[in-house]
Amino acid sequence: MRQTASAFIIMLFAIDCTANAADNSPDPAFGDNGTVIIEPGPNEELNAQFNVALLHDSFVHVINEIERDGKFISRVTRFDKYGSIDLTFGTGGHAELNGLDGFYDEYTWRNGLFDGDGTLYLVGDAKIGQNYDMLVCRLASTGAFDLGWGGIGTGCTTVAFDLVPLGADRGFTLALQANGRLVVAGSARSDGGFVHAAVARLNAVGVIDASFNAGTGKTTAELPNFWLSFSPAAIALDSQQRIVVAGTAQDPDPNFNLNACDEDYAVTRLLPDGSTDLAFGVRTVSWDMGPIIDDCAQTKDSVVSGGLSVYPNDAMLLVGDAQFAEFGRAIAAVKLTKDGELDPTFSGDGKLVRYVCDVCNYSYVTSSKVQEDGKIVVAGAVSTEGAYYDVFVARMLPDGSADGAFDGGGAVYFDYSFDGKETDDSPGIIDVDLGRIVVPGAAATLEVNPEVRLFVTALGETAGEPEIPIFSDGFEE
Repeated sequence: MRQTASAFIIMLFAIDCTANAADNSPDPAFGDNGTVIIEPGPNEELNAQFNVALLHDSFVHVINEIERDGKFISRVTRFDKYGSIDLTFGTGGHAELNGLDGFYDEYTWRNGLFDGDGTLYLVGDAKIGQNYDMLVCRLASTGAFDLGWGGIGTGCTTVAFDLVPLGADRGFTLALQANGRLVVAGSARSDGGFVHAAVARLNAVGVIDASFNAGTGKTTAELPNFWLSFSPAAIALDSQQRIVVAGTAQDPDPNFNLNACDEDYAVTRLLPDGSTDLAFGVRTVSWDMGPIIDDCAQTKDSVVSGGLSVYPNDAMLLVGDAQFAEFGRAIAAVKLTKDGELDPTFSGDGKLVRYVCDVCNYSYVTSSKVQEDGKIVVAGAVSTEGAYYDVFVARMLPDGSADGAFDGGGAVYFDYSFDGKETDDSPGIIDVDLGRIVVPGAAATLEVNPEVRLFVTALGETAGEPEIPIFSDGFEE
């Protein structure tokens, strides 16, 4: 089967040409003016969700999902630093999640993590009948499944919490402890449909680690008082290998229709053995920038994917968005000390709010990452009229102030319209290293049955001596 990955000319605007090109301009050596667009192959459709970028060595890896002949398939595609598909990875540049039909009815990946050897761990969920479990897989640096990992000969394994019959347990994010054990975080539903942050640990061969949480290998984090749900967005490890879990606390509608009346940031911490760090407990932070008129007359403050970083001194940064209008959200960040208190060295009082632009009444944030130098990168989508959305990328200094080297302290914007049609553009989960930002996402035409194209944009300069790039126009499977 033939699949194409073609380069398109993409409109980039609101760029200050005096800014540092290594920071906020598309990499001219990557694809066509910094962007590669992935088109569907025969009998394929592209899913606009679950687009994740992962940087490792000089390669860009993108997790995405396609529908082929009526079946949804998760895959990882690897590009070299010039935007060409690496045909040595997997099959024709792809590692596809398939071959598990004898074990599960449906299965998907949502996120991933590399270790220092180039081994790739991927997390998502698997469905058997009406029951969902966390799904974790391990791939070698070649893109081949590690069949000796996971205990069932597939390179994958599942983790079940089953707080209720036909449980809905989903995996969102991963962390690798110093001892090589893999920590998996996601959500588990309980009675009433409420969500709990769920954390499990796998040992070196990919099975439940009996040394975690008194032999169970897994635990759930619940919130006190009236907060009834805790949906995790990210996990990280501190200097003592404690597990920090950050996400969104929700107070559902009292009629139990699961519409959130209020949402705040939430963070908790587990000891290395999986027990709750009682000295830390659970901390919540809100902005409540309203009043916003919705079902419960409350505002929504949500931690986004990747919106957690832990510093060497064990301070914690949470990044997401805060609602300020019916369809508008501002970038919102908070820094907490190791004891969970607001850190006054960040933005004066530990909290900041930054509007994407002065006229963006329609906006949202999708993901955030912190660079090695401590600068905070945030991606999302904006619209000035609500007609269609473009992608934005912004960056702040470690203390929360505007980064003047990044478009003069502003944001850069991308319009991924194609074939002469306007599109709704939405970034997925970004990745960063020092001086390089990679943004994956999707562009969908504004039609009843939209056409979707996946894109990958690299900001920053490619390291090393310039070479003549060779662009892939396709590959055979």
